[in-house]
Amino acid sequence: MAEIVSNSSSRRLSTHVDMTPMVDLGFLLITFFMLTTTLLQPQVMEIFMPHKGGETMPTKASNTVTLLLGKNNQVHLYRGTLADNPTKELLTYDSNSLRKRLLELKRSIGTAFNTRTNRHEEAMVVVIKAEDKATYKNVIDVLDEINICDINKYALTDISPADLAFMDKKK
Repeated sequence: MAEIVSNSSSRRLSTHVDMTPMVDLGFLLITFFMLTTTLLQPQVMEIFMPHKGGETMPTKASNTVTLLLGKNNQVHLYRGTLADNPTKELLTYDSNSLRKRLLELKRSIGTAFNTRTNRHEEAMVVVIKAEDKATYKNVIDVLDEINICDINKYALTDISPADLAFMDKKK
């Protein structure tokens, strides 16, 4: 509210503006926007871990891609099983290497008909095995790439001594 104070000795009128209602309005607006605004929603990727002794899903070895996460941010990739004597590919976590290769494999493997659900489903299964020297960030990066490539079937499993020997083997 504005108030006009008249001083008998001076001919000028001085004005005084009371800022209390303006400050009250400001705090009410700040409170309103703080209570009605949604804060940053956490981004969560759901991972369903199997129970011990749970049901296993058989898959063809030719549709299986295994990612071995090693030290120094290395990703070793092979297709099939180790008994098939596969060739090892050494990849990096950037989109030009790992993502490109996963998309190529997904395209080449294609889909398979599931008799249980009577529909075509993605046939490719990615198995992720991390060495003790691999970092948590490496696992998250691989899961992000799998999510970006829209691969629905993947599993996190323990690394075997045969996989460790395969990683140490020269090309």
